[in-house]
Amino acid sequence: MALSKEYNEKLADEKEGLTYRDPIGELIREHEKKGGFDNLQGRGEPLSKEYLQNDTFDTLLKRNGFVPSWVRLQREIREELEKVLNQQLYKKASEHRIKKEISKINKKIRRYNQLCPTPGLQRCLIEIDSIQGQYENWR
Repeated sequence: MALSKEYNEKLADEKEGLTYRDPIGELIREHEKKGGFDNLQGRGEPLSKEYLQNDTFDTLLKRNGFVPSWVRLQREIREELEKVLNQQLYKKASEHRIKKEISKINKKIRRYNQLCPTPGLQRCLIEIDSIQGQYENWR
């Protein structure tokens, strides 16, 4: 509460009110002045080669097991497509049932195509006549 009051007073003191304010940056600088960062692990040591060579954000996400939703959906589609292919090859399901499963998979492919980051990663819808060839494209 006191911080917002201080911030509002500083803002009111500005002559034109158009100056860029960075309240988060101000909080960080204030914390630094008070010594809040003095006892951090690794302070004063050089950054590792891994840190300097890689995208830190990507590394952090991977280390913590984050998987983008479009990648999770891609894996899910691949697994479901494999099941349908096995049903077709070993005649474990009727053609009607296989068409129904393909329809569900195609719905997920449409969603996948909306989520994936570049058009080059988008995939075609599955057709019953060429499931095996299309499955190879998903591997």
